[in-house]
Amino acid sequence: LLWAGSSGVARDARTRLLADSTMIVGSVTKTFVAATILQLVDDGTLHLDDSVRTHLPAVTQVSPEITIRQLLDHTSGLADVFNATTRRGLEDHPERAWSAKRVLATLHGPWYQPGEGWAYANTNYMLLGMIVERVTGSTLEQELERRFLEPLGLDRTQSLVPGDPTSPLAPAWVTIFWGSGAMTSSAGDLARWGDALYDDDVPELGLLDADVRSAMTRFNRDDYGLGVKRIELDKRRTGYGHTGLLNTYTTLLLHLPKDDVTVALLVNRTHVDLLSML
Repeated sequence: LLWAGSSGVARDARTRLLADSTMIVGSVTKTFVAATILQLVDDGTLHLDDSVRTHLPAVTQVSPEITIRQLLDHTSGLADVFNATTRRGLEDHPERAWSAKRVLATLHGPWYQPGEGWAYANTNYMLLGMIVERVTGSTLEQELERRFLEPLGLDRTQSLVPGDPTSPLAPAWVTIFWGSGAMTSSAGDLARWGDALYDDDVPELGLLDADVRSAMTRFNRDDYGLGVKRIELDKRRTGYGHTGLLNTYTTLLLHLPKDDVTVALLVNRTHVDLLSML
């Protein structure tokens, strides 16, 4: 049973939004990247406690002590890719794509030693995307299409690539936030994705082995698991999923297991009270 609705107009202030309109989903992209990594863990290609440098030996900014698990749950200590240098690039030359090497060269020193704290950093998911490409020999975009978008019929969902003239994001935004936020989708597609990823009662859509799914939703004291965050709707309802905020778009994907409901909200504004909307 699926319901989708819309209200308001697009960023051009003229085009009426439709129920299947697509928007930038920002950090909800991380749920797709995390699921790819966890499938690779499931099939034995990767292990959660592998050193990141085992798979990306040339990325010397990353301590050999940092593991794939610490990238997934933001306990690596790495500083965020959004800093004074990348911000200047986004503002002054949004038409210029960045290489991963150039983005990583802008990183400040670590915020803390691996495993000794928690801080949300988009850098973690840039590196996870690079690991996917290294171990599969394919692009991240191709892996997401093959593993999830095509099998689940997510026809309104797209991984953005720099230089696409139809992309709602300029090349600098796509390449700097790549595996951490550069996807678009519709609310209906995201709701279906949430069911496939989180709902144990939909076995035909099940994407992960039960043990791997259990590890994914084992939340730390900062309410973050492996590419998923715990979200308290009110005193009676707690679920999990992810939020997104990128450019001028805000997104929420929320699965409520006790209610057996998955909700996706896409909003073309940056200042949004998501819980009040829910």
